[in-house]
Amino acid sequence: GLITANAKVEKNGEYQATLSAKEINMGIITDNCDWGFCGLDAEVNGNIADSTGYTARFTGTVTPLQYKQYTYAPINIAGAYSDKNLTAHITLDDKNIQLKETTIKYDGNKALPIYEFKMQVDSFNPFNLGLTNIHEDNYISFRLSSKITGNNPENSNINTIINDFTLKGPKEENKIREFILNANALERKKILTVTSDFINGHLTGIYSYKTLANSFKLALQRVMPSLFPSYEVAATANDFSFDFVINNTTTLTKIFNLPVTVNKMSLLHGSCNDLHKAFSLSGHLKGIDYGKRKYKHINFSSKIDT
Repeated sequence: GLITANAKVEKNGEYQATLSAKEINMGIITDNCDWGFCGLDAEVNGNIADSTGYTARFTGTVTPLQYKQYTYAPINIAGAYSDKNLTAHITLDDKNIQLKETTIKYDGNKALPIYEFKMQVDSFNPFNLGLTNIHEDNYISFRLSSKITGNNPENSNINTIINDFTLKGPKEENKIREFILNANALERKKILTVTSDFINGHLTGIYSYKTLANSFKLALQRVMPSLFPSYEVAATANDFSFDFVINNTTTLTKIFNLPVTVNKMSLLHGSCNDLHKAFSLSGHLKGIDYGKRKYKHINFSSKIDT
């Protein structure tokens, strides 16, 4: 590809710069054949000697952007940075994905930095974009907002809300009204809370987000070795408990094409301590569908403590 950059700085600290990137082969750069070519035209101006520190105002257009053999419409970016505050806006008007407003904010003036992200997707067809092989004639829309306070995901407070996630097809419409994920760090202890139409509950304890999935994998290998054969999983040192209530997941099954549907309120409880190789899991599934088969009132309990 070809990259061209120009910059001009005045004596008073004011500056202007342009950047042009043409035919950048992202597949080679990322070593991922899903990516194609990418281009960028951007302008930035501001002052490097402002009394509040470095300032910048920028605009840019990403075109083309190719992924999964699909070429996206131009992606427009605009924003400003001043006094440790950044605001950026991203819009995309493509026939298969319409981002009406995506806003990214950063505030570095607080004791802990604050990141905010808001997105409104008016129309999104993942099938036409080559991202899935289901829901050919369906379009997705949703609103998302997220606020992160902290300088490390492991000790940050995170609040993420998804509203009105809708899958609209020729014959029916399925909607998840609200999904809220809260992650709070209290010294070493963490509390992960989920509130939604289909699942509500919390996971509490001392754990790392990076190794949480490994804890469940190791525990399930010990509890049900015939279903979860042993394979190498990095050692973990998590200690947590969890309680979840699962409501009717019919809408979730239709949206994500899941094989199992929980059609009546069900309960899941458990705990895990990696250092002691202890794990417990119990639950009451009042009603589930698996394919054309229906099951009612399934109670189970399992405990390992070494």
